[in-house]
Amino acid sequence: MLCPHCHAEVTIPHEETSLDESSSASLTMPQFETDGVDAIESQGFFEAWLGPNLRLKDNVLQGLFTLICVLVLSVWGYVFENHTFEGAMHGTIAGLVVGFLVGGFFLMVFRLFKHE
Repeated sequence: MLCPHCHAEVTIPHEETSLDESSSASLTMPQFETDGVDAIESQGFFEAWLGPNLRLKDNVLQGLFTLICVLVLSVWGYVFENHTFEGAMHGTIAGLVVGFLVGGFFLMVFRLFKHE
């Protein structure tokens, strides 16, 4: 039988136990025999795509990129929407969304090819 998580070959011992009210039931966990693969071992590929970003350098770079996007798009929104505060707010919101998404996507692809 294959494990659904790590796809290792496992065997589960089948022991018949009779449970009655007078005896205490001692249940044991089945022992799995694997091919030496540790299911908890981190995988570099999946860690790069799905793992949390705990690198201070990456977070600072994404924050700076988002700040630059906010500043540029705030000015752009202010200028192109007839010098109104509302235009600046539209640009600020767009800068937050664009900076966060583009910066995160860049870091995701960058970490896929460069593991530290």
